[in-house]
Amino acid sequence: MAEAAADARPPFPLVWLLALVTLARLSLAATLPLGIDEAYAVAVSRAWSLSYFDHPPLAFNLARLAADILGSEHRLAVRLPMQLLALGSALVLHDLTRVLYGRAAAWWAVALFATAPFFAVMAGAVVPDSPLVLGVLLVARLLLPLLDVAPARRNGWIWLMGGGALALAGLSKYHAVLLMAAGGLALLATAGGRRWLATPWPWLALAIGAIGLAPALWWNAEHGWVSLAFQGSRAGSATRIEWLNAARMWGGQGLYLGPLAVLAIGFGLTHRGRSGCMAGWRDSERGLVVLAAVLILPFLMSAFVARGSLPHWTMAGWSLLLPPAGAWLASASSRWRRGLAVQAGVLALVAIAAVAQARTGALTAGFAAQPSFDDTREFSDWEEIGPQLRDAGIDPEGAAIVASTWIEAAKIAVALGPRARVGVLSDDQRHFAHVETAQAARRRPDVVLRAVAPARAEAERQRFGAMLAAGPWEMRPMADLRLRRGGGRVFLTLLAWRRAGSGQEN
Repeated sequence: MAEAAADARPPFPLVWLLALVTLARLSLAATLPLGIDEAYAVAVSRAWSLSYFDHPPLAFNLARLAADILGSEHRLAVRLPMQLLALGSALVLHDLTRVLYGRAAAWWAVALFATAPFFAVMAGAVVPDSPLVLGVLLVARLLLPLLDVAPARRNGWIWLMGGGALALAGLSKYHAVLLMAAGGLALLATAGGRRWLATPWPWLALAIGAIGLAPALWWNAEHGWVSLAFQGSRAGSATRIEWLNAARMWGGQGLYLGPLAVLAIGFGLTHRGRSGCMAGWRDSERGLVVLAAVLILPFLMSAFVARGSLPHWTMAGWSLLLPPAGAWLASASSRWRRGLAVQAGVLALVAIAAVAQARTGALTAGFAAQPSFDDTREFSDWEEIGPQLRDAGIDPEGAAIVASTWIEAAKIAVALGPRARVGVLSDDQRHFAHVETAQAARRRPDVVLRAVAPARAEAERQRFGAMLAAGPWEMRPMADLRLRRGGGRVFLTLLAWRRAGSGQEN
């Protein structure tokens, strides 16, 4: 397959492919409002931290660094570091595939990466998966080719660089622990790897890689190991088989990768395996599959005993299987390769529709009421909050504002700007529980906000108001805040209460 792939010619140079993909990503980053996880990362990173409740620090701190350097929390500013990481991931994927299968295969692997819905969008978003994917691909590119050569001291520096890539993954997400285990298993499972284990270099690489986890472990040790406990709780319970969760998890893989990538990965692996299970494979190829399997299978299997599995947990592992997929696609019939253009076109149309819906609500404008399936309201700007609070006599930057959930707090904090003091009323505060300004707001709020769909506003006002009345503060109802898309129909209502004596009375 490598020889056949090497003979095929890409349709146009790599530089044009990367330029086109980067331009598309930047356009999307500049127009699509921040998602929930992105807004949360921007909001809680205003207070610099060694690590964070949900994840190790890198993605959060890169967004904050960009915002501080550029003097703006604009969506493009905070996403810019991730855009650069996405470009780096594409380049590393190209080089990894080139080494294993040839230049043509490398081009098609990058094309699959660029048109897979997850990598096309989320690789450039403010999420920990962006640096994680780069770290995983760097580990594979640096270390897997060494399995095909005899141990030599001159290659020791490559192992040290591989340890640095492992540290990058550790600074990104706890998946790095699985990556370390996968690397050890790949060494044990290959003859070339076992030869290297007799040298100090893999062990030095592991030691360097462990440094990447040190900030998260230090922070956890100082905060009662809350992050590790939270992540561990997502593993689920074996009291019963969660078929629906497993179906969402398994089906989500196909949606995130796209149909052509799924087929190409399947054909790429089975084509290489025709002579038997990994028979005739180079050690580097065996190591690639081992790395991918350890980063994918535990999450797919645990989905049967968990309730909240998320399909993106496995995406770093799937990125490692794009090289054999690219090799198969390079040698496949032209009709398969034309399918890639169709997938890219569909993805572009979906992206345009998502931006239009998030900003204007155009796709659901004909409905009599806001449909419950319209989750793009969570990806919409909430920038109307500030002016409406000012109209009510409340200074958004000076008042202590409390939202009912951490999701609402993240969106409100970003909408009001970096000087806002926003806390969370519920017990599930995520990292807001470790931000002093958020805790101060929670102890003595001036305003409490609760986001609801317009159709539920009246019922929720009664229920939530009764809960506030039983609380320690004397809160009085004030006019609802209404969020509109493009100046049109209200898509979200923020029920509002103010503390007696705070600001002007209605």
